[in-house]
Amino acid sequence: MEAEKNLLAAESRMNKKWGHHAWRRLCSPGMAEKYASLRKQWFQTKDVRLADNLVKGLAMIDAEISESHKPDDFYYLHHKGEERDYYFVADEFDQQRVTAKMKKDSVVFTLAEVAEVMEAKSLADIRNLKAAFPTSTVQNVTFNHDNGDINDAIPF
Repeated sequence: MEAEKNLLAAESRMNKKWGHHAWRRLCSPGMAEKYASLRKQWFQTKDVRLADNLVKGLAMIDAEISESHKPDDFYYLHHKGEERDYYFVADEFDQQRVTAKMKKDSVVFTLAEVAEVMEAKSLADIRNLKAAFPTSTVQNVTFNHDNGDINDAIPF
């Protein structure tokens, strides 16, 4: 039981340091594959020696990653909104990494998600204005919902 606690604590530390399971993608594919295989064996057997080896393996993975990365070695944008903090990242991989660092009640969007929102039909007027006036700034967005029932199905 102690070995399992140590393993879970070691994985938790890696998730906090590098992002929720992002460390599996930061290390070499061979190292990630060895760890995954050994962890699968441990999960099936709950062998104490395997758990201890997994903890050692995590230390090796951390050392390998640390040679070429820092824990915050990724790019993100941050905006403090009225109700919560917003983080904007390139992809799902960076989303996992920034999630480990963000404050409670924060929201993380990938660039693809932002583009999906901006492509919404209800934002066509905003897109057209921004296209016509590229240096303009959006200051307020108001939606008029008087043409439909408030209980309509959510369109997404």
